[in-house]
Amino acid sequence: MTGQTSVALSVTALVAAFLLVLPQAQAIVVSDNPAYHVVTAPSAYDMVGKIHTLDYGDISGVLINPWFVLTARHGVWLIRDGTFTLNLSGGNQVYTLAETLVNDNADIGVVRLTRSTGLSGYSLYDANDEQYKEGIIVGYGMSGTGLTGQDSAYPYGTKRVGYNRIDGFTKRDFTWEPLEMDFDATWVHGPDGTLGAAKEALFAFGDSGGPTFIADPNGQLRVAGIHSQVYNDNNNNKYSDYGDKGYDVRVSVYASWIRSKAPAQPATITGDFNIDNVTNALDIDKQRTKYGGVDLWYDMTGDSVVGLSDTDYLIHTALATEFGDINLDHKINYSDYDILATYFGTTVSIGWAKGDFDGDKDVDFADYQVMEANFGFGESQPLPPPPMPIPEPASLILLAAGIPILTRRRKRL
Repeated sequence: MTGQTSVALSVTALVAAFLLVLPQAQAIVVSDNPAYHVVTAPSAYDMVGKIHTLDYGDISGVLINPWFVLTARHGVWLIRDGTFTLNLSGGNQVYTLAETLVNDNADIGVVRLTRSTGLSGYSLYDANDEQYKEGIIVGYGMSGTGLTGQDSAYPYGTKRVGYNRIDGFTKRDFTWEPLEMDFDATWVHGPDGTLGAAKEALFAFGDSGGPTFIADPNGQLRVAGIHSQVYNDNNNNKYSDYGDKGYDVRVSVYASWIRSKAPAQPATITGDFNIDNVTNALDIDKQRTKYGGVDLWYDMTGDSVVGLSDTDYLIHTALATEFGDINLDHKINYSDYDILATYFGTTVSIGWAKGDFDGDKDVDFADYQVMEANFGFGESQPLPPPPMPIPEPASLILLAAGIPILTRRRKRL
């Protein structure tokens, strides 16, 4: 991969082999004065932000719905901690990163935030007609010109915008399909020529994860590419300057994958916390692990606290069932009882699917009481309460410690 480099600010040893050269960080490098390309809020690019991670430093990212940011995989592969900052008309808004979902085949990833931004984000450009269209490229970092390269007069941390013609989809040595853009010095007529000194630009270090937009016929910006690589085609080891080529991950190829990882309906409505396109016992168990935390992806009641009331909402509203429905078929009958009886007295690897209704990581008399109180739910005719299960012999000692619970008043969760 001679002359190829990622456009991230910094990387760890995990991806060092992926990068051949790592010069000092830059951002959008343009043909004319970088000061002309500074973006200030409010603007059409307000939902392009800066991602800071402890592992990789600062890169760029673009909001694609209220909860999710699209960015480059190489910058957020193993997030341990970090933030996403949007510069809005009211000032900087900072959001904590929660988790990252990365594509196995392309340099692209989706980052979930711990709270909603309340902003719609940009739509994806999923048509396959990008060639020869004008791309609008946005990112942060130290800027410069196509002649000089980086210039300390234009320091890192400023959002800038530039333009480039999307020339095609040259695979080069990528395993994924890119958008290719040339950084041209002089005006050339024709579909693959430069856009001129007032527009021509190319992304560089620090712009990783930033977007290339294409405006649709209605003038709406749609994300067509995610900045990933620059090739030093002029062999002068200056990134990025005239003669180099830039490569984005082509969003249209990965639009289905992106949407599967960044659902339009958030888990605060659906209850699909692990984003596997189904709401089930795994989601109940996962929500319970977040009690008392700050990740509001699990807050279904909108009170900014994750707790029992959210699980109550998940069971009764999102799943439309009742505590005691182990198999979540909207009924509580002997099918559920048989599962409870099988695991009664168990204290290892326990969750809702084995009968732990109160979330205390075992299946005991308290869980039986929950089922007994709601037994017959969803059935057309009442069912007699099931008998008290008998645990396996190895569990009798553990259960004996909980015998005083027999004298407690039964309660419905």
